[in-house]
This record gives sequence, C-alpha cells and structure tokens, in this order.
Amino acid sequence: MDASHATDIGRTSLKLCSWNSRGHAADRVQYLQGLVQRCDLLFVQETWLHDFELHKLTANSRDELTVFGVSAMDPSQSLRGRPHGGCALLFRSQLSFSISCVNVDCKCLFACILNLPNMPKILLFNVYMPCDERYRTENTERYEEILATIESVMALHSDVDQVIIAGDFNTDPSRVRHSAHSPLLADFCARNSMRLCLTVEGHGVDYTYENEATGAYSILDHFVVNEALLSSVVSYACIHE
Repeated sequence: MDASHATDIGRTSLKLCSWNSRGHAADRVQYLQGLVQRCDLLFVQETWLHDFELHKLTANSRDELTVFGVSAMDPSQSLRGRPHGGCALLFRSQLSFSISCVNVDCKCLFACILNLPNMPKILLFNVYMPCDERYRTENTERYEEILATIESVMALHSDVDQVIIAGDFNTDPSRVRHSAHSPLLADFCARNSMRLCLTVEGHGVDYTYENEATGAYSILDHFVVNEALLSSVVSYACIHE
C-alpha cells in the first residue's frame, strides 16, 4: 500500500508518496519506478538492499532517477534468513531541487534536507519502525530510540523550520489501548509540535495495510509534519492498486 501526500509551500507544490516495497523483486522495482513518475519524492521502506545495492531501484528506468538511502544490513556479516529493513528516497533527477543527506546513526532511518529554489528548506525523514507488539519490550525500546534520534536531528537542524516524517511507523493511532507504540508517537508529536496528516479534514486514508491471514485492516503508514505545515496539505490519500 502507498500513501500520498501533497503540500503547497508558497508557490511550490510538492507531491510526496510512501510505499513499503517488501523487497526489490523485478515487479516491485517496476512498480516503484512507475510510482515515482506520479510524485516528486518517493519514500520507500523495506528495500532489503545493502548500501552498495541501492542502484538496483533505478536500474533500467525510462527516466534518470536519483536514489539515496540506508541499509539495515551489515555487509560484513553473512546473511541469515531473509533480507530485512532499509529505507530509500527516490526522485526524478531533472527536478529542480537538491538533497543534502544528514548523517544519522540509525539503520531504521534516513534523513536529509530538501533544498527548494527560493523557498524554505525542509527536513525530511524516512522511517521503518519496529513492529508494535506489546510484549516485546525490545521493540518498544527501539521505537523510543528512533524517535529520540529524530528529535536530536531536529534539534541539530533547528534552523530548518519545516519538517516531514514519512514511512512505515508500524502502529495504528486509532488502537492506542492495544498499542505500546501509538502513545509514544503521540507524545513525540506533542513535544515537538508535530501533527499526523490523518488529522487533515476530509483525508482519503481508509487503511494502508491488510493482514491477509486475518483480514484485518490498519493504518500503519503515516506522514507527520510540523503544525505550521499541516495547513498547507491540500490532499492526503491512500492508493489501493
């Protein structure tokens, strides 16, 4: 599933999309290369790639694409089980903006600064968060660590007023009673004057994840923006295809 988010910043309109690819099989790469044609920036989670393999996401594309990202896998260790994790940011190379990567000591998080011509900079985060399992305290501790890392990066770049955090948060805010992570996300937003785009009036997000085994639907993928930016969101929806 993928969620799309469009913002107007002054005279600049940005269309942002997020998609958990669950790997880099040929059909998934073909789909994300088509998806990036419909947006300005594509946030991808679970690439299952090493850093030196990120180019596979742009291979054989009809247009020149640029990709930045981070791998969750250690190339110095032998892979046991299936590949896992990874975040990437893709865009068409001819677009008139630039990206400045931000060094982050976290394999679940990619951060960068979007430089728009004659417009305010935007601090961007792409996240793939641990699963929300109430009885796995290590997941909750990791969730807190990632949120703390985001806060530290925001503090380090306090001169950048606009902030967008996108990706697979692996928690549904509507299920706060049964969630270990939704309260943590809510507290993070309150502390940092951030808002879930789910609060945009008239949004079109019904679900972003379907559990095929149980038939349950959840909203696990989100865009979170600073409060001042929320009023510039002109549409927020999930595409089911």
